[in-house]
Amino acid sequence: MVQSQINNFTLQITHFIVRNPMTDRWIPLVAVSRAKEAKTLYFIGRETFRPLFIDYLRAREEIRILPMAYDWPEEKCLWLTPEDEVFLANELYPMNDPDRVKIANVSECASLK
Repeated sequence: MVQSQINNFTLQITHFIVRNPMTDRWIPLVAVSRAKEAKTLYFIGRETFRPLFIDYLRAREEIRILPMAYDWPEEKCLWLTPEDEVFLANELYPMNDPDRVKIANVSECASLK
């Protein structure tokens, strides 16, 4: 599996911004990532030019924390299913991705507040 390498960081997905599920399709989630090598630097998606700090994340009600950090392969993103499940799957064809991984149900992901 290829890991995301941006600005010499290996990115891991740690949080996501909550959305309401659609009844008939999977929808992409905005992921919050961190540098595996510098665990105090957080980013919105793969954007590494403007780091965030944990205090910023704690102030946002709509951000949920994943049960653990996941390495972020280049071709994958977070998806929300109609059943309110979070998957790491192919960014174009998540439902057909044989390597998709169920991360958690949204109800299992704690809020930072």
